[in-house]
Amino acid sequence: MQGPSVRWRDEGRLLLEDNDTLLRFHVADHNNLLNKAASDADLYGSVLEHLGHDPEWEALVLSTYAPDSSEEQRELREAWLGRQFVVARVGGLREHDVAIWPTATFIDGVPDPFNHIHFDVVAAVGPDLVPSGLHPQNRGNKRERREARQQLAALIDPVLDLFTDERQGR
Repeated sequence: MQGPSVRWRDEGRLLLEDNDTLLRFHVADHNNLLNKAASDADLYGSVLEHLGHDPEWEALVLSTYAPDSSEEQRELREAWLGRQFVVARVGGLREHDVAIWPTATFIDGVPDPFNHIHFDVVAAVGPDLVPSGLHPQNRGNKRERREARQQLAALIDPVLDLFTDERQGR
């Protein structure tokens, strides 16, 4: 089993305008969101290398989609029926110097069917971002995991806060 992987995407929708909207699945359990970010942080080596960074660094990202048409948006919603989305305007992210990467994601080598509109919104990039208490190779005890999630939240939450519940408008 290969597990998850991520790579830079050179096909599909690549450029975003400031007035474009990014959709991401709302994750009600904040701890799950932080745990997922920690477990995926080391998947970005080839993306970081593509961007001229050290491939040993980690990346903390929020996975999003940028449907280019009402048909793509309908297909995305139908594929994940019952999921609640949060939204962010691309220009709003850029105003806060948040990078947006066109990436493709795979599970066991199988591509996400919406890779052509998949973008990662970058909360942080650098060495040793994931504290040892949450690192996939070295899970800590309950206190260490809580403290590690607090450290990750300090990096991820400011970006997460730029997304709003789509039912509330922008």
